[in-house]
Amino acid sequence: MRIITLSLSIAVLMAMPVEAHALEFENLGTPAIETGHDLSFSTSHPDGYEIAWARHETPDFMGLLGVRLDTGEHFTVDLSHWGNSQVRAVPCPQGRLVYAYCGRPDAHFVRYDPATDEITELGAPAENAYYFSHAVTSPDGRMYVGTFPRANLVWLDMNTEEMGQTGKITDVRENRYMWPAVAVSDENIVYCTVGLHHQELYAFDPATEEATQILTPELMELSDSFRVWRAEDGEVYGRSGDTTYRCTPTGIELMDEVPRAVRERPATGEWIAGNIDDDGVIELTHAETGETRELQTEYRGRPIRIYSVGEEWEGRLWGGTIFPARAFSLDLETGEMSDHGRQTGGRIQIYDFIATDDGLLLSSYSGAHINLWNPFAEDDDSRNRGLTGGVTVDQERPIQWTLGPDGHYYLGTRPIKGHVGGALCRVTLDPLEATWWKDPLGPQSIMGVVSIPETNQLLGATSHFGGSSSIPLDDEGYVFLWDCVEERVVQRFTPVEGAVSYSAPVRAPTGVVYGIANTAERERIVFAWDPIEHETMATAELPAQRLAFPWLHDRPIGPDGLIVGLAGDAVYAIDPADHSVDVLGRHESITNSHGFFVTEDGVLYYGSGAELWRCDLGLR
Repeated sequence: MRIITLSLSIAVLMAMPVEAHALEFENLGTPAIETGHDLSFSTSHPDGYEIAWARHETPDFMGLLGVRLDTGEHFTVDLSHWGNSQVRAVPCPQGRLVYAYCGRPDAHFVRYDPATDEITELGAPAENAYYFSHAVTSPDGRMYVGTFPRANLVWLDMNTEEMGQTGKITDVRENRYMWPAVAVSDENIVYCTVGLHHQELYAFDPATEEATQILTPELMELSDSFRVWRAEDGEVYGRSGDTTYRCTPTGIELMDEVPRAVRERPATGEWIAGNIDDDGVIELTHAETGETRELQTEYRGRPIRIYSVGEEWEGRLWGGTIFPARAFSLDLETGEMSDHGRQTGGRIQIYDFIATDDGLLLSSYSGAHINLWNPFAEDDDSRNRGLTGGVTVDQERPIQWTLGPDGHYYLGTRPIKGHVGGALCRVTLDPLEATWWKDPLGPQSIMGVVSIPETNQLLGATSHFGGSSSIPLDDEGYVFLWDCVEERVVQRFTPVEGAVSYSAPVRAPTGVVYGIANTAERERIVFAWDPIEHETMATAELPAQRLAFPWLHDRPIGPDGLIVGLAGDAVYAIDPADHSVDVLGRHESITNSHGFFVTEDGVLYYGSGAELWRCDLGLR
C-alpha cells in the first residue's frame, strides 16, 4: 500500500498556482426574511406608555426587541456583549424593569432599565451554561431558567438580585438538557423536565433546596421530549408521550384530561396585545369588552441565517435556513431571489436538497424529516409530500443526500439526543417510500454516503459521536461498504489512524473517494481512499480547521474533477491528479460561512450569516 502524506502549511498553500486575489466575491443579499414577531410580555414606562417585549436574535445580533404600544415605534437592546447564545427575559414583579439571562459559555443575568436605557450586569450563577429552557417567574419573585449542558436550574431573585443554582440536578451522564420546560406552581414548587437520553422530571422546593425525581419508572423509559406547564388553577401539569398528569412535590397523578397552559399576553392597561403580524400590525384586544383595534408598527422582519445551499435545479439554486427552517431559491439567469417559507417536516433547519425527476428531496431537523417538494406542481396534493421521518427509529439529523448506484436516494443520520447509533435511509420514488436501517454499524452515526457503481455499493463515513449529550461507546469512526442488493454492511475500514469520525465522502473521476477525517485531538485532515483496492492513497492538511458545512462539495467540478471546500477564510480545491490541496482564493465572508454549492459552470455560492455570496471559480 502506497500512502502519500502531504503536509502543507498555510504559507505554502497561499503560494499555490491560483492566486488568492484573482477571484471576485459578490454579496447577493438576504434571501429569507422572517416577517412578524411573537411578543412575550410588557412593561410600564414612567412616561406613561407600555412597551411589549420579545427576545430578538439575528446572525449579527442577540438581544431584545421592544415595541412602544402607543406609537408602534420599535427599538432593540443589544446583549451580545456576554457571548452569542440565547436570550431569556421576564419583567420584574413591579412591571418596570426587564431581567434577562444570556451569554456563552457562562450565561449572565442582566437588568435593563427602559427609563434610563442602562444595562447592568448581575453576574453568572453557573459555569458552562449556554442553552436554555424558557424563563419562568415564581410567586415569590424569582426568575428560573433550565440550562444545558449540565441540566442545571439557575435563578435570580428579582427583589434582592441574589442568584443561585442547583448544580447538575441528575446523576445520569447522558441527561444534560433541562429542556424544553420549567414551570412553577402557585405553591412555589419548580418542576423541571430533564433529558433527552430518557425522561426525568424533578420537583424543586426553594424552601429546602431539595430536588425530587417524580416521574414513574414506566415514563422514564421514554426518550422523546416532554413538557410541563402551569394552568389557570395554579397547578402544574405534564404530558409524556400519550400520558397526561398533574405534578405534585412527591409524584404525579395520572389524569385523562388536563387543563391548558396559561398564556399570558402583553397587556397595555385595559388592552391585551397580540403578536406582530406579517404586515407589522399588532391587534389590541380590550380585556373587558373584547373590542379590537390595530396598531401599525415600523417592524418589517428579521434576516434568517443560511444553513444549507444544496442544489441546482430548474434554472434555480436552492437553499435553506435555520431557526426557522425555510426554503429559498435564486434564479440563476435573472438573479431574483424567492423566499418559499417552510416546506419541511423539521421546523428548525434544512440540511440538504437533491434533485429528482419528481421534484426536490429535502432533509430537515429535528426528527430527520424527509419531504418531496415540487414548487412548480399544479395540484396541491403533489406539491409537497412528507415521508416517514427518522424519529420513528430514534434519528434526528439527516445530513446529506446521494444518488445510489441502484437509482435510489440515500442519506445517513445522527440519532436523537443522548443516544448513539445512526441509521441509513433509502428513498424510492415509485412507490414513494422511505426504508430505514437502524444501527447498521452499531453505535456509529452515519455522516455521509457516496455511490460506488462498479460494485453496486455505497461507501459510508461514520462518527463515534452520537446525538447531542450522548457518550461514545466506540473509540474510532469507520469507512464502510454497503451492498445495495443484500442490504447490509459487507466491510468496514479505518483509513486514518486515530480518527474518531469521517465525513463528506466524495468520489473523484479517478474513482478515489475523498473525505474529512477528524482525530481525537480535534484535528481535521483530508484523506484519499480507494474503494476498490481498499487502501489509503494520501492524507493532506487543510488551510484551516474551521470547515463550512457540508465540509466538501458533494460532486467533482470542472474538467479536472476538482473537489471544493471552504476552510477558515479560504476556498480550496483537492486535485485528484496528485491529491494536493490548493487555496483558490480568500475572503472575510467565508469565515462566517455555512452551506455552499458549486454549479456546473464552476460558480461557488455560499451562505455567510443571512447573506448569499457568489464567486466564479473559473473551473470550466
